[in-house]
Amino acid sequence: MRSVQGAWINWPPYQIVCIALATSLVVTGDLFLYTVLPLHYERLGLTAFQVGVLLSINRWVRLVSNVIAHHFLSRGPVLGWLLLMLGLGTLCMLVYSIMTSFWLLLAARITWGICFSFLRHVGIFTAMHVASCGRVMERLGWLRGLSALGMFGGAFLGGWGYDEFGYTSVLLGFAILSLAALPFGWLSQTGRASAAAGPAADIPLRAAGARVWLLNGFIIGFVGSGILMATLGLLLQEAMGDQIRMPGGAVGVATLTGVLLGGRAVLDGLASPIFGAAFDRVTLRWLEGGLYLLGASVLVLAGIMFTPWVLIVAVTIVFLCTTSLSLMMTTQAASAGSRTLAAFVTAYDLGSASGPLIGWSLVHFGLDVRVVIWVAAIAYLMIGIGWIVHAVHPRW
Repeated sequence: MRSVQGAWINWPPYQIVCIALATSLVVTGDLFLYTVLPLHYERLGLTAFQVGVLLSINRWVRLVSNVIAHHFLSRGPVLGWLLLMLGLGTLCMLVYSIMTSFWLLLAARITWGICFSFLRHVGIFTAMHVASCGRVMERLGWLRGLSALGMFGGAFLGGWGYDEFGYTSVLLGFAILSLAALPFGWLSQTGRASAAAGPAADIPLRAAGARVWLLNGFIIGFVGSGILMATLGLLLQEAMGDQIRMPGGAVGVATLTGVLLGGRAVLDGLASPIFGAAFDRVTLRWLEGGLYLLGASVLVLAGIMFTPWVLIVAVTIVFLCTTSLSLMMTTQAASAGSRTLAAFVTAYDLGSASGPLIGWSLVHFGLDVRVVIWVAAIAYLMIGIGWIVHAVHPRW
């Protein structure tokens, strides 16, 4: 990475703050479903398999909508598409709150997947175009960190609110709050960010490099944002029951799941800008492989011991590994151009979409829930070994 002069880390431009807040407001409903739907689905008349479909279809659709977003946003107008997708994101939350039909919920999840493709693309290139020389990862780190506020609200406040007020009330509250995303979205595209209408020209990847990008995108999405997020509530319920005793009293499994998923957002918010500033300055030859192997190791430990506290620590470490790997590789893909970014995030979304479907299918067919931990560990282990081999023999 390039050497950077000046302060270790700078505050982000207002455009990054605004696009991150806009996105975070409309993503709350999505994280709420990941937190609560595994615990509430029977009351909606859904099956375990349908839960897997609903928690993954929004990512499956991105395999197409990422390319569509690249096509339209590289030609503009960015602002119109941004405001449209923010509005549709709010509408999706209203559907979640009042509908119980699987097919209507499925349509809303597909719509949200399309919205997210556009919002992510706009956010990344907004950050790229307002980044000062040598601080690209730092700026994207700020974008990721501030966007995590929505993850925290959707997960922690959603889990707590579900235990206290119920499913419908929380979603309606999130939908009303998300209306504030529209003015934030408009402000994000003022000033230098208007350049997001014309992303940098694409830089073709070599064939071998392209395969590496796609494989890494898939595995990062499959483990950190897929199978673990979608089954975390079920894993905790299996490890501890419906609640866990703490010094202040008992804590429900929905609340604890929300704390962990929200805690991931807090870790992203605190760590991403710092990690980005560090990655802008150094090149660590073994970093990628080491992060994958660290994640695999703690997952193996959690699968063997399978106690609530070991599981909590292991999941937290894996989330940090995912944050670091995603930040590094997203920045490099975006630097190569809009088409390269679309290919990388499509592979990431394929992994994210496969994770919930595979995890909940295993549960649906009666396998021990701990199998999802072993599947995630094997995925990280295999690609981690590949990175270590590449570090030793770069030509392989």
